[in-house]
Amino acid sequence: MPLPTGIRYWVENNIIWLASSNNLPLLNQNMYVQMPTARTDNLNAQMNMPDDVLEAVFNDVTMQLTKRYQEPKDIVHDDLPAGNNNLKS
Repeated sequence: MPLPTGIRYWVENNIIWLASSNNLPLLNQNMYVQMPTARTDNLNAQMNMPDDVLEAVFNDVTMQLTKRYQEPKDIVHDDLPAGNNNLKS
């Protein structure tokens, strides 16, 4: 199959390999990669996501919360003295 024109890449362990379609050498060339923004430094920083991804994240979070609220809850109170009745009403 013919290769697409431009540059292709593949990853091996922690190295990104690049190859040009016209066999030009790419050694000592600068590579600029735009990485997604992580909100580890600033929790108020904008996170760029497409609208469909944003909707999928919202639906996943609401589904996880719904499952969590439907789980049985522990109603035993450990702070009561020993006896036959460990449940508060």
